[in-house]
Amino acid sequence: MIIFHTGGVEVLKKRNPKQLYVFFSLESPIHANIDGYEERYKSFFNLTMTYKRDSDIFFPYGEMKSGGKISDKKATSSRSKDDRKLAAWVVSHCETQSQREKYVEEMKKWIPIDQYGKCSAWGFWGNCDEDCFNNLGTNYKFYLSFENSLCKEYVTEKFWRILAQNLVPVVLGSANYTDLAPPHSFINVQDFESPEHLSKYLLKLHKNQTEYNKYLEWKTTYTIVSSVSQRMCDLCERVHNSEKKVYSHFGDWWHKDACTGPAWG
Repeated sequence: MIIFHTGGVEVLKKRNPKQLYVFFSLESPIHANIDGYEERYKSFFNLTMTYKRDSDIFFPYGEMKSGGKISDKKATSSRSKDDRKLAAWVVSHCETQSQREKYVEEMKKWIPIDQYGKCSAWGFWGNCDEDCFNNLGTNYKFYLSFENSLCKEYVTEKFWRILAQNLVPVVLGSANYTDLAPPHSFINVQDFESPEHLSKYLLKLHKNQTEYNKYLEWKTTYTIVSSVSQRMCDLCERVHNSEKKVYSHFGDWWHKDACTGPAWG
């Protein structure tokens, strides 16, 4: 068995018919660095392991399981006063397929948003390293978890990393977030008529601690888990206990109708 992580297919010049080939990607088709419609990929892969639910091995960045942490229960129940700033956004891709940057510019007309990363007005000095990102919840109430591409089911790893902290992700994407995360654990751009309406709602929650805390109550009953080890075990089991198959039209499965353009602007 050989696992090809997106662009890794390029190194192979000839396919071995006796070998099982697995396509692995946690990126959307737009950023996966592979054109699935190319002739060489027809009848090339035997198995798929991606964020898509119809993959042979479903491999999301994160998952939820029942059972909250005691520390999270204390954090959500005891905070009656909250002097954190309103919202943060860490971004390094300045022009995107989703046009998220245009949506944020509209939001900035109504609320303050601290933007980090190379696209920020601070340039290099606005960088937010791992330690900075993992502690955003100590300084902010909301995080803009906006995807750079609008592809079905795709959710960035930042969404899960933000959920793990005590702040609320505001999501912009084409995934069904209600299938991934508990109710009232995130705020979806699609539920609002415009950036103005969304911004005013965030400002309302910012001023009402009781209503804001409701977005953290899920932490008392759920915990975020990583599924990397389990997924690799699933792959091994699938390889040893299933009939050999092949994706004769890989491009249709991977690319066709997978991504759309922005619905605003």
